Amino acid sequence: MSEIKQISRTLKELLRQNKLTYRDVARQLEMSEANIKRIFSTDNFSLERLESICNIMKISLSDLFQIIEKQKVLPTKLTEKQEEVLSSDTKLLLVAVCTRDSWTIEEI
Repeated sequence: MSEIKQISRTLKELLRQNKLTYRDVARQLEMSEANIKRIFSTDNFSLERLESICNIMKISLSDLFQIIEKQKVLPTKLTEKQEEVLSSDTKLLLVAVCTRDSWTIEEI
């Protein structure tokens, strides 16, 4: 899924959680409800509009992006082939462990 679609889906979910409708958003932004529906259906958000919608829900853009980041599903297991490759190369294994533990390139 594209990141823009993920932003739109997350915004819709946050609106639901905050019990806000497109009509509520339209009123606060002084726009028509049809405009808001079109923005969401086409996933066509300017940064200013995105920030305005976030402000309605009393969150920042960075809050929104953190929520989206937490929703990403990351792999938790290696395939047998991947394990074989890692275990056969000590340096590669060390880099993998450091990366898993969120080390920066400089730290590694």
